[in-house]
Amino acid sequence: MGVPQHPLPCRHIICQDCILDFGRPLGVNEGYLLKICGCPLEKKETRETIVRTHPREAGVRVLTLDGGGIRGITQLVILQELTRRLGGIPIYSFFDLVVGTSVGAIIGAGFAKKGWDAEDVADRFRTMCKIAFQKSTAGAIVDRLTSWEMFGFLKKIYWVFPQFRTDKLETSLAEAFGQTERLYGNPDDRFSVHYPKLAITTAKNAGGAYVIATYNRQNRHSSENVPYTFYQSGTGNGGWKTWQAYNHQSLGQRFIDGDMYYNNPIDVAYHESRLLWPDSPLDTIISLGTGYEPESKNSNETRDPSISIPATELFKIVVDQLNVTMDSEKTWKTFRDQHNQSPMSLIRLNMALCAPIPELHEADRIDDLEDKARGYWTMDEKNVRRLDEIANQLLARSFFLVLHRTEMVESRYKCQGRIHCRFSTSSPKEELSKLRNILARALEQKLQRPCSGGHIFPCFIVKEQGIGVEKVLPISEQTLRDLPRGNFALDFLVFLSERTSICEVLFCLSQGHEHPISGCPRVLSCVR
Repeated sequence: MGVPQHPLPCRHIICQDCILDFGRPLGVNEGYLLKICGCPLEKKETRETIVRTHPREAGVRVLTLDGGGIRGITQLVILQELTRRLGGIPIYSFFDLVVGTSVGAIIGAGFAKKGWDAEDVADRFRTMCKIAFQKSTAGAIVDRLTSWEMFGFLKKIYWVFPQFRTDKLETSLAEAFGQTERLYGNPDDRFSVHYPKLAITTAKNAGGAYVIATYNRQNRHSSENVPYTFYQSGTGNGGWKTWQAYNHQSLGQRFIDGDMYYNNPIDVAYHESRLLWPDSPLDTIISLGTGYEPESKNSNETRDPSISIPATELFKIVVDQLNVTMDSEKTWKTFRDQHNQSPMSLIRLNMALCAPIPELHEADRIDDLEDKARGYWTMDEKNVRRLDEIANQLLARSFFLVLHRTEMVESRYKCQGRIHCRFSTSSPKEELSKLRNILARALEQKLQRPCSGGHIFPCFIVKEQGIGVEKVLPISEQTLRDLPRGNFALDFLVFLSERTSICEVLFCLSQGHEHPISGCPRVLSCVR
């Protein structure tokens, strides 16, 4: 029996197999969106539900967001700049999974639960920070004590004390995400099918790392060495409200900030992506930091040995744990070294911060920090080019190849199929219309000036690895005219030398900007 994954309006939750058995494709070119009329478990139920499945031929795209208090505004600047390059298409439309810690989880929820664009999330983020970071009495006392050198160690364990008024934080979260909206299972929201999955890292007051999510999945055995506990969603856990995800009173358990274990949630993101889609290749992971001190980027922050901590061994463990987990750059380097992926598949974006570094709660510095982040990513030519390439890569990964037929023809391997796009005509954000505008601008710029090799951009280039011969599949004006009325579909035909040959399919928006489409390169040995 499959894991309950897809909530229906009647509140039943059915598995993937039931969706495939009872669902029907939403459109001719949208086989990954299925419409199910009624409920297999309740004959009187007639309301329809749209369910999104992951295309079998596509890879997985992941966005991770570090914790960092008000410094989360630096992540939003990056996402705003990428959105601008992507023609206003919401940034969440380019990802299958978003994983966040602390403030990164709040930003992620804005995308994956509410469908806000980066500009809207940034506006709400500024307001929320100014409301949420109001000192409690205990927090004011800690601030006063830490001004004395002998109590400086308290800065390392500030979260032990009630630094801020939680009622202000809860109020701002409830206003932003709604008093009643559940973290898992809102079948009445017909647009949520277009949002990515969301995972939030947290910790329990009794200790240990936990992950709560907007999805359900199969729990694996502990022998698989997943270093955290996944809170299984369902009828009970599905009652969690988005804004109270850290505090579920009905279970009598309280969750605290996840940056205790995973300030950079890259390891959680990788594990979850493999557990959700074990048979799909990893297209890309983009990890966003919240700033770092250049002198401490390559080493852990350590406590001044001259300061004696008058506390139990527990406090030492806490301090050591924070020293390790808050070093997000080291976490990223360790992850990168452990995984044999293309450099273009593993992307880390973070900015150096000059002293004095803003504290996580200094809401009055958020505007200045935003201006500095904007300058960092828009005034430096190297950073501008990097964001340009990442945007082109994300655009390329929004296309995928569906193979329809293969056969041997005169000692060559003939492969036929279609290149599709992940965007849907049913989305309220009109991604296909915005995609058309991007492609049309590229076509207008290059139509009269084909570059060397005779390519007219935008186009797809198909080639067999190890062989220099290329086949160009141009995107015609007629294809662009049809795009807003129906999903993208471009016929694909290629002859390979062998059945086991690796085929590359590259999307080219302009000369010199070639990036693999989702799930490629791959062997076209069978129809999936």
